Amino acid sequence: MNTDEWATIITKITPNFAEPIDDILESHDGRFSDGGTNRFPTGDWHHGKKPFKNPATVCIAVRVSDDSDDRSELSMRMAALAMEKDVTPIIFYRGRYSGLEKFGFRVEKITGTTEREQHECEEQLKRFWNISVVI
Repeated sequence: MNTDEWATIITKITPNFAEPIDDILESHDGRFSDGGTNRFPTGDWHHGKKPFKNPATVCIAVRVSDDSDDRSELSMRMAALAMEKDVTPIIFYRGRYSGLEKFGFRVEKITGTTEREQHECEEQLKRFWNISVVI
């Protein structure tokens, strides 16, 4: 994303909340499942090429671990970081719903029921997004 796109995201960040309807939609929403399943393909499915890699894009991973209703301050900080450092933050989240999706951030749910499965999922996502820095 470029500076103008991040500036647009910043203008839309607000601590105000929309009417919650999660309890109505929860049974249809995959984010509310427990654990999840790693569904990454195995083998040489991409024929030796790095899938979806754009060498001009620098991605960093940001681990977000706690559930919070108010993500506006964190969103503002990450958008400012993205503009200042010209990076794309990819959110690694182990919970159900991070709350950052609504601000336009790419959130990857870390799946798996064991610590090992979750670590493997995170490693696959790091390779997919070509991430070398996780904060």
